[in-house]
Amino acid sequence: MQVLRSIRTRINERAPDLDGAWTALVSGNGDKRALGEVLTAVVAALTDPLSELGRRRNQAPDALAVELTCVLSRLGDTDRRQHLAFGVGGGPVLRLSPDQSWAPILDPTGSTPSLPHHSPDVSWDAFETKPGDVVALCTASTAGLTRNPETGGFLAEQWIDPAPLPRYLWQLNIHSQTSRDDRAAVCLWDLADNGH
Repeated sequence: MQVLRSIRTRINERAPDLDGAWTALVSGNGDKRALGEVLTAVVAALTDPLSELGRRRNQAPDALAVELTCVLSRLGDTDRRQHLAFGVGGGPVLRLSPDQSWAPILDPTGSTPSLPHHSPDVSWDAFETKPGDVVALCTASTAGLTRNPETGGFLAEQWIDPAPLPRYLWQLNIHSQTSRDDRAAVCLWDLADNGH
């Protein structure tokens, strides 16, 4: 919870800069570097609160390691909703289309740096969704399930519409020989024109 409160605070502190850089980029009048710098500043500002949390818990400096994956969504246009995905570490962001196909939005590869010990190498991308799309923020292990034709097809079929929480968690716990690591996912359903 401390990380969630901290990221909310840091985003609020930089909201004018973040909104300005994001709006300029989406409208074609900005550059990616400006938005990347704002996102890096937001994430870098988490280093001190995370280090302090470790000190209060009497944890060794290298015992605390946090990966961060976020999606900010604009609540305006219901035909083409704007989103901004960003993070540090190996947590991907995927889009599930109404045809039940998975596509990566943010797909970090290579080493997985974590906060607060590494400088924030922030991955990010601005993207749109249309009604019927699903955005999934997940662990690398869960993303691996979506790449497998059998489990990816099962999850696409189950998650194309919102499910009650117990069923959603059961689906996330699908048996798979290829993925036994930590599985977590947060889904955002774009239901603008679906009457929900």
